[in-house]
Amino acid sequence: MHPPYSPDLAPADYFLFPKLKLVMKGTRFEDEEAIKRKVTTMLKSNSVEDFSRCFRRLYERHQECIDRGGNYVEH
Repeated sequence: MHPPYSPDLAPADYFLFPKLKLVMKGTRFEDEEAIKRKVTTMLKSNSVEDFSRCFRRLYERHQECIDRGGNYVEH
């Protein structure tokens, strides 16, 4: 058994995608390679502490889901 889809329990949904959207919003890219370069630059700009904080929050949110008996979690 697992809870219904909860975006707060998907690290990419609350950590990476919002950052990517901010960096790329309104930008027109000439080709796919330009998009790859921009995404790679953004991903490399995240510090170890950023990722550590992300996984710490992910753990806390999963714990909250467990504490709620597997019910939906939203923040």
